[in-house]
Amino acid sequence: MQVKKDEVKAAIMNAAEQEFFVHGYQNASLRKIVKMAGTTLGNFYNYFENKEKLFEALVAEEYQQFVYFLQHHDQMHHFNQSMENFANPLELRPLLMEMLNGVEVLFSNRLVLLLESSKGTRFEKAKVDLLELLKEHFCEHFSGNTHEHYPEKLPEQSLIHQGTKEQFAEILAEQFLTGIVLVIRKNEDYETKKKLIVDYMLFYIMGVWGLFHNAANKR
Repeated sequence: MQVKKDEVKAAIMNAAEQEFFVHGYQNASLRKIVKMAGTTLGNFYNYFENKEKLFEALVAEEYQQFVYFLQHHDQMHHFNQSMENFANPLELRPLLMEMLNGVEVLFSNRLVLLLESSKGTRFEKAKVDLLELLKEHFCEHFSGNTHEHYPEKLPEQSLIHQGTKEQFAEILAEQFLTGIVLVIRKNEDYETKKKLIVDYMLFYIMGVWGLFHNAANKR
């Protein structure tokens, strides 16, 4: 009996993911969701209090995973090594592939729901919060304050004006999340999404690394 209940709940959540992905939270129809799930509206309330609780069940874990990833990705696998240990930054690609194993949130439709379709729920400010975390992360890199990757601060004469680094970090944060969303929306195949996101992250890493590397060479 419990297996049957779990199957019904999973069917409701899968149907809801599709409905929210296409129409967003506010325009999604519970009647369409239960119809796709092969159940009834009355039975729906045996599993979820309302549409908002259903949405929260879909995105709450994604939010926590993404926050954890932003705060701890530098400590995953071999990323606590200095960038100077890599003769060619492209050597980071297999490490990124390994690091992203198990980080399902970066490939999930539910991340798109969290970022784009959460208006009217308690997660409607999630994108703002995640952008702020990303902005802080980029600012730390620009200041040379993150782990051992970039041990020295950028000099005043560098490719980034120190007086505008926060605004620059904000732009990078917005673009980074936008790129992740585009990859997820345009691709269904997991491996394709993973390869694109690895290349996308490598582009960002090499860009920041290049700023420090070039600045150091000019000293």
